[in-house]
Amino acid sequence: MGIKSWGIHNQRTHSHNYHGKCLLPCSLVIPLSISFGLNSSTDILIAQEAFYGQHFGYIFQILLTLTTQMLGYGIAGICRRWLVYPPAMIWPGLLATTTFLNTLHNRRNSPAHGWTISRYRFFFLVLIGSYLWYFIPGFVFPALSTFAFMTWISPGNVLVNQIFGMSTGMALFPITFDWSQIVGYLGSPLTTPWFAAGNVLLGIVLWIWIVCPVLHFANVWEGLYFPFSSYILLFMAC
Repeated sequence: MGIKSWGIHNQRTHSHNYHGKCLLPCSLVIPLSISFGLNSSTDILIAQEAFYGQHFGYIFQILLTLTTQMLGYGIAGICRRWLVYPPAMIWPGLLATTTFLNTLHNRRNSPAHGWTISRYRFFFLVLIGSYLWYFIPGFVFPALSTFAFMTWISPGNVLVNQIFGMSTGMALFPITFDWSQIVGYLGSPLTTPWFAAGNVLLGIVLWIWIVCPVLHFANVWEGLYFPFSSYILLFMAC
């Protein structure tokens, strides 16, 4: 590529990347970040057709999707002096992605503690291993995803299932061997800052393990007639 050197300058920081080494990872992160997950326009289009009977054509749907998807990037570009350039604005989860891509595209392969395995070989070994392991909690033994072994000891005890149950209880002793269960709510705990994870943990302890059990066992709003927690109640409400 023709780019030899580029940098970002502002009043407080200066970052410099030479020979375009970070150009490829950065150019991949931006389009990849918008290629997965649901767009906000999906809810609008579904509500229009399902509840209001409105269908304005596929051109409208495409333009609405592009507009809502690019609106955030446009605002970030306008406000890049305050939202992009300052180091305090970097979310730690992005560092893992850029480090991963930069590592794969870096040609240096220095031995680490005697290891001489190549980056791509190590990557594919981990990829194949995680792919094969997922079949165990995902299909062969799904109980490993919500490993509530306390309920196995006394399956007929309602109180034990309410306290230690993972699907319909308060999950007082949560154990899982399924990575998708771990990253399903906050994302990877390896990159989430401690204050964010601690904030969620504090909320779980306060509401799920203290306030909700008090309300449930006090039969507030006839709570004893329902499971402590269940997704079936959401479908019943709909």
